[in-house]
Amino acid sequence: MWTVLKPTTRVSSRNLERPRIGALTALALSVSVAMILSSCSTDSTAPGDEHVDRQAEAEALVAFSRGMADCLTEAGFPSTYREVDGGISVSGGTPAERRAAMATCEETLGGAPESPPLSREELVALHELEVEAYKCLVDHGYEPAPPSSKEQFVATYATGESWYAHKSSVEGSVIPDTQCPYPEPADIDW
Repeated sequence: MWTVLKPTTRVSSRNLERPRIGALTALALSVSVAMILSSCSTDSTAPGDEHVDRQAEAEALVAFSRGMADCLTEAGFPSTYREVDGGISVSGGTPAERRAAMATCEETLGGAPESPPLSREELVALHELEVEAYKCLVDHGYEPAPPSSKEQFVATYATGESWYAHKSSVEGSVIPDTQCPYPEPADIDW
């Protein structure tokens, strides 16, 4: 069984970590690379631009992921959408057959939703949410890696090397989000 990771689950930059977590599989790449690449930049929103509706983006991604699961199942690759993390579990066939089916389904669905890059302002707000999650994790007895500075977080977000609250102080491990959810751009209140 292959698992497709939810792009909004920090696959984008940290979950090559998460949902980051580990390396993205070829299966995950075929579903989420456009979303990942478009959401990792640190470009700023031009003055006067409206804030991007990240909640609507998240909802579009859920609809797309559910559609992918249905399409793959109809194509002979039993798939389920996982409510818990927004990913898709896919089984059956060879990796090459699954990739081909995923490409066909993605095309049928009109492609993965695209997202403008996070602005500097959004990255600063996301860092604040990550620090809140860090404090929650410490309160629940976890030992996450200490927070980076806001500037370092903003500067490294697009590289996939930025700090995030659920990153354990033990290299290569990630803390579960059972008590303290992963912050997402859709969680930013404006």
